[in-house]
Amino acid sequence: MTAPLELPKLVLGTMTFGDTVDISGAGSMLDAALGAGISHIDTANGYAGGESERMLAKLLHGRRDSVTLATKAGMPHPESNDQNLWMVLGEAA
Repeated sequence: MTAPLELPKLVLGTMTFGDTVDISGAGSMLDAALGAGISHIDTANGYAGGESERMLAKLLHGRRDSVTLATKAGMPHPESNDQNLWMVLGEAA
């Protein structure tokens, strides 16, 4: 049995990553958050057409184990390639 997940009071939201914040700015924000002890990151496949998740994959390379990631499912975005998500989950798209 695993220990329950303890969620922090502060979370880094990444809704603007890939939209109004480029990878350089996102890296600075992520580094500042991690440096301040924030280790929980919120993202979604619908944020900037999936770009938020792609940026985080690059920015967290080599330090993925230092954070808890929260993402969402079932939020199709017209700019992302996740139109068949509900089929994967076993429901009609």
